[in-house]
Amino acid sequence: MSEELLEKKVDLRIRRTYKLLLDALVSLLEEKSFEEIRVTDICDRAMVHRTTFYKHFEDKYDLLKYGITEVQKNFEQESTANQSFDNSKQYYIHILRRVLVFLAANKNMYLQLMKKNGSSAISAIFHKLIVEDVKSKLEKYDINILHTIPIPVIAEFYAGAFIALTGWWLENNMPYSEEEMLSFVDLMMNIK
Repeated sequence: MSEELLEKKVDLRIRRTYKLLLDALVSLLEEKSFEEIRVTDICDRAMVHRTTFYKHFEDKYDLLKYGITEVQKNFEQESTANQSFDNSKQYYIHILRRVLVFLAANKNMYLQLMKKNGSSAISAIFHKLIVEDVKSKLEKYDINILHTIPIPVIAEFYAGAFIALTGWWLENNMPYSEEEMLSFVDLMMNIK
């Protein structure tokens, strides 16, 4: 067997293991809070040995971070395919549109996870990943007004606002349409 074919086979096994572990974690999150879930529970549900788990992940937090990062990466690839943006505002309005559609379609799962895990590691990891994404996008675009405020401050502000706003929208049974919400955000971003 060629080395390239062997590497591809190993890669497929690793991806399968990751998928099994992530599916098990998501399934368990529907039953109990993240804090109550143990690595043993994840491994049992995934039918993956604990040593295999620890070969790839430090702990359940590492698995969770990996899962959120993968969803974020796939979502961004789908969201920005064949799109071009003149500035960061256009990019974030476009992404917010996609997120609102995604959350509306997955409302029950999101609400169930956030109610059980509202102040848990899920929120902290999600917040951190959004902050990192916002920082990278702001650094990518050259917008003069951003030079007066440090990018980490802007990133924290928008990440917090984004998480709070989308959570409020879902918890209040989506009182405004996705387009109305986008219009509100666009207006708020233009306030001087």
